Amino acid sequence: QECCSKRSCLSYCLMADPAKDASNWTEHTHSDGRRYYYNKVTKASSWDKPECLKNADEKLNTTSWKEYKTADGRDYYYNPITKQSVWDMPIELKRLRGLAKEDESDDEKDKKKEEEKKEEWKTPEDRRNAFRELLEDKGVKSSMKWEEALKLIQDDRRFGALTAAGERKQAFAEYITQTKKREKEEEREKRKRAKDDFIEALQTWKDLKLTTRYKDTAEHFYNEEWFKLLEEDERVEVFDDFMDEHEQKAKEDRRKQRKEYVEKVKETYANHEKISVLSRWRDVQDALRDNEHFKWLSKLEALTSWEEWVLETEKSELKEKTKSKYRTERKNRDAFRDLLRQHGDEGKITSSTFWGDYAEKVVKDSRYIALISQPGSTPHDLFDDYQEELHDKYNQDKNKLKKLAKSKGLVIT
Repeated sequence: QECCSKRSCLSYCLMADPAKDASNWTEHTHSDGRRYYYNKVTKASSWDKPECLKNADEKLNTTSWKEYKTADGRDYYYNPITKQSVWDMPIELKRLRGLAKEDESDDEKDKKKEEEKKEEWKTPEDRRNAFRELLEDKGVKSSMKWEEALKLIQDDRRFGALTAAGERKQAFAEYITQTKKREKEEEREKRKRAKDDFIEALQTWKDLKLTTRYKDTAEHFYNEEWFKLLEEDERVEVFDDFMDEHEQKAKEDRRKQRKEYVEKVKETYANHEKISVLSRWRDVQDALRDNEHFKWLSKLEALTSWEEWVLETEKSELKEKTKSKYRTERKNRDAFRDLLRQHGDEGKITSSTFWGDYAEKVVKDSRYIALISQPGSTPHDLFDDYQEELHDKYNQDKNKLKKLAKSKGLVIT
């Protein structure tokens, strides 16, 4: 009867305090990997293991250390006073449970104390830095979710540097934000360098010409890393800007080189034994057919250089010749040239007009008669030169029209 009375009393106590009934508690794992306990009667949750669930060793724990388990079952220990987390059982617990070696030397004890001291994170900033280093060391990417990162970091001792789940998630979110910002800045710098690399590649490309199109450039450089970093419209813009400057520089370089070559060609005119101011332009072309500087000039540039040289030479020879006669001869040539240009403007001379047909029309003209009675270029020579000018002008006008039509989207056949 006394025994029944004791059982009834125990049953009453358990019913009076559900928190002391082990059957009311269940163990669970939080999303951050920590274990916690839930009482289905009181609806209370606790990170600490309830007293009624502790084993004999745990009940004897009079230290400030508390024992927990990670999601994968590993034990770790946390001191809420010092805010320290460790994987190995603290020496205080070992001694309490009779696991510590009593014969440890003073040096070994000092060494252990020094190691424990090194593991401490003295300030909240130290703890955040330790957790951030953990994320960096484990290679957590900016595209990862918390659940993905958790699998990489939960077994590292630095995971316990921040004890609250909210702190860890906040630190993780800050890390992701800063990482994305840094990656965006790095991407911007890469794109900037890519444009510089593109320009440098164009500058050193031996096959680049003034007629090179963007399509040719894309086919040549499409495998380059810097080419892939740029969007299509960025590549086109860089190419167009470069080609505009390249063309302008090429024109300026040619202008300087043309001036140099014209002077050299004029020296050749003066020193060539078969060339004089009385030579026909056609004979001059034949004589200098293989001359490097003469071939570099366009036909119009070469003709202009010849006319300039003749004019310059004539001026210098005026001292040796009778000025009036020489002037008359030159005026006769100029007068006949004016006649040719006049008839050209009137449509009486075209690039297909034959000399014989034209000569019949001007045979009685005083300008024609004056020219055939003097040495030097004949009316026929000046006629041929003028027709060549017409032909060159026709080709130039034709090319201009084609370019204009192309820019307007027209096709000329």
